[in-house]
Amino acid sequence: MDKVTNGYQILDTLGEGGMACVYKAFDPSTNRTIALKLLKNEYSSNAFYRNRFLGEAKAAGHLSHPNIVTIYSVSKDDDKDLFIAMECLHGKTLEGIMRCKDRLPIDEVIRIGIQLANALDYAHKNGVIHRDIKPSNIMFSDENNENIKITDFGIAHVDIMGEPGLTQTGMIMGTPEYMSPEQAQGEKIGKESDLFSTGVILYQLLCKHQPFYGDTWGKRYKQIVELAPKPVQSYYPDIPTSMWIIVKKLLNKSPEKRYQSGHELAEALQAAKQSIDLQDQQDNQTLWLEKVITASQNLRDKIVSIEKKYNNARNHTKHFFQKYWLLCLYFMKNIARRIRLIPMPFYLSILCTSMILLVLNGAFYYIVYSQQQHSRITQKNSGSVIAAVIAQSIVDDIAGEDWISAETKLDSYQQKIPSSSTIQTLSVTDSKNQIRIPKYQPSYMEPTTETIIVSAPIIFNKNIQGYVKLQILPEAPWTQELLYLLAALNILAVGILLTLFASTGRYFRNHLLEVSDKIENLVIGRPINPIHFDVSGSLGKLIVSFNHLLRDAQLMENKPNAHHSALSSGSQSAPTLIAKKQSTNNNVALKKDK
Repeated sequence: MDKVTNGYQILDTLGEGGMACVYKAFDPSTNRTIALKLLKNEYSSNAFYRNRFLGEAKAAGHLSHPNIVTIYSVSKDDDKDLFIAMECLHGKTLEGIMRCKDRLPIDEVIRIGIQLANALDYAHKNGVIHRDIKPSNIMFSDENNENIKITDFGIAHVDIMGEPGLTQTGMIMGTPEYMSPEQAQGEKIGKESDLFSTGVILYQLLCKHQPFYGDTWGKRYKQIVELAPKPVQSYYPDIPTSMWIIVKKLLNKSPEKRYQSGHELAEALQAAKQSIDLQDQQDNQTLWLEKVITASQNLRDKIVSIEKKYNNARNHTKHFFQKYWLLCLYFMKNIARRIRLIPMPFYLSILCTSMILLVLNGAFYYIVYSQQQHSRITQKNSGSVIAAVIAQSIVDDIAGEDWISAETKLDSYQQKIPSSSTIQTLSVTDSKNQIRIPKYQPSYMEPTTETIIVSAPIIFNKNIQGYVKLQILPEAPWTQELLYLLAALNILAVGILLTLFASTGRYFRNHLLEVSDKIENLVIGRPINPIHFDVSGSLGKLIVSFNHLLRDAQLMENKPNAHHSALSSGSQSAPTLIAKKQSTNNNVALKKDK
């Protein structure tokens, strides 16, 4: 559409009402896009509609508010085509938003209500009553649907007794769904009527239902005038009570019991928002506290469970080690008892062998360890020399960041390294120690082997350009296993020696005490028995000779007792018989010793 009217170029049709059509137009004088409202041709010759159109347009034209559509110009009274040029809004109408979405969030409803209340308060203070507040006359000024603007001041869509018609003198003005009771009864209306319509819109935004509904105008008229609407919580229980209190007051049948100004309504909505935010904060804190308590309880239960498991494990471990300790004591006692039965020569042989093994293993361990350390130092020194030579050969390439040439030179070194070499990896890094050339990593590399790391800096003009790193395998890795074996043998030898010493100390002490007691008895002249000591060699011969000495001393002591008994009475013959019995026992013991 490229039609020019009243100096405006019409671009597209935006909408159509009962009395006028709205077009998207271009204003060449201001070089901007506008919304152009034109009175329909069938009403342009009627003085009532012309006066209504121009009068209400001029009344709204002097309003300047962020939430009221801005009117740029109005046609003259004598113009054939009456028009209103106003700002072109790019957002949707509130009616379109309500159709697209299920329910708006409470915060968004409050935001729309506050903007609508402020706009009406400004208009009412300037003597303008809209009389047709409804979602289709509220548009969003931007595509983000954040800021609203009220349109169609004084241009009402009239619905009389259920049939559409035009606004005429003496008729009911406004849209039936959003009429106030005084407006539906044809009484004088004021600013409270616009606030009643605002309450209907807020009711719809909260619960997606009309507060007053009916199939016919008579039913709807009765509800508007007589019946109170259902609470919004009957549709959605989660709607805050503070919002229902505001809507309920706006929908009161008596104008004097409603909010008396848009400013008062805006303050009530702002207070409701603060109350809802505070309640949400408290709910969040309560929810957070419940979560913390639940988590704390779960944590406490887990701690109790862990403590129970720990106590059970500790008790099991304690019982296990008690049983293990008793078992070890039992075995040690049995081993000690059996060791006491070992013959002395065999015991001495084990003792000497263990000591010799300990000394030899210790000496051999020291020799192997010293050789291993010497070999590692030698390998590390030779690896340092190799790394330094490689670093010197590629220093120019690295300084010029010619890594390809440096890698080619390293290939020649790699070819010279035999397959049996102890060098595992050869790599070159930059000054930030990041590997740039990884080379030479044979397949037989053992990752668990303790390797030797050698690094040489690549220095150019006294600055370090990188590093050459070598990873070398020890020449004799078997020495490490040999050291472990020797250490185990040393521990075994020490264990044997400690066991022998601990088990036979009491054995030696008892026999030495026996010998000491017999010598003491021999000195004071008491009767003694031969020493029973199962040994051989020189020590055994010494014990046998000592037993002969004991026997001779016993015989010499018994002879005077026998001669005296022959001269004495028969009652004195008992000691002689005892002496002979002891002599016989000594002879038997002597024969056994031999």
